[in-house]
Amino acid sequence: MPGTTRGGKKPDPPTPVVAPIFQRRGLDDSQDGGRIRGEDTGIDSVPGGSQPASRADISQILARMGDMQTSLAMDIAKIATEVRAEVGALGLRIGELEEGTGDLVAAHNALARTTDTLSHRMDRMELALEDVANRSRRNNIRLRGLPESVQTRELHETVLGLLKRLVPEVPPAKLLMDRIHRALRAPRADSQQPRDVIFRLHYYTVKEEVMRKSRDVDLVYEDVKLALFQDLAPETLQRRRAWRPITAHLGRHNIRYAWGFPFKLLAFAGGKTSTLTLQSDPQQFFTR
Repeated sequence: MPGTTRGGKKPDPPTPVVAPIFQRRGLDDSQDGGRIRGEDTGIDSVPGGSQPASRADISQILARMGDMQTSLAMDIAKIATEVRAEVGALGLRIGELEEGTGDLVAAHNALARTTDTLSHRMDRMELALEDVANRSRRNNIRLRGLPESVQTRELHETVLGLLKRLVPEVPPAKLLMDRIHRALRAPRADSQQPRDVIFRLHYYTVKEEVMRKSRDVDLVYEDVKLALFQDLAPETLQRRRAWRPITAHLGRHNIRYAWGFPFKLLAFAGGKTSTLTLQSDPQQFFTR
């Protein structure tokens, strides 16, 4: 049977192997925790050695520590030198970048000032061109609502008959039209609104009389109510639409107003006239 000898006697149990660190320590064992000393130090490398370190061993250890300290100091000095060189180079680059940035900022500011100046000049130029366009249209009248059934060749006689009814006191010779035509756009098949008719009266005083009478007298053609408007530049019409909330506010407070040229809004209240332009302060306009 396994585990027995031929005589039937069981063998002695094996002696347990204990790691040196867990073995029972004698009185002569060193008290350093059983650590193994280095082979190059000359000190006993097994626990239980009773020989203390000699002066030569201590001197050797101190010499090696000194060598290590010297080596570390040299490495640190080398690294510090390299770091100082890199920091110095970075400082030079940062200085150059700051100088370049200062030049860029100065150039940008100069460009911004120039752009602002050009922008103001462009605004004034646009207003001047808009005013010139409106001055060239000052004798023009827009007739809105005349059906498209009135052909181009019939426009002159049709509009002339309307003007005679509107201002009968004006001699027919004064109702001289330099030109007349429909608005320069193609008629839309899906639109019920006919194109405006634009005509230019030769005499400005007659044109002003026609516009004044049109505010009080209804102008009708074949049961269709017509309306007369001053012909204006598209830019002026766009600005007036943008200022529609202002004119609506004036109308709610029963304040009379009128449009002026170059583009401005005149309000009449309390015997005073207030003017609002693109450059003026709206707050001052409403507080006057």
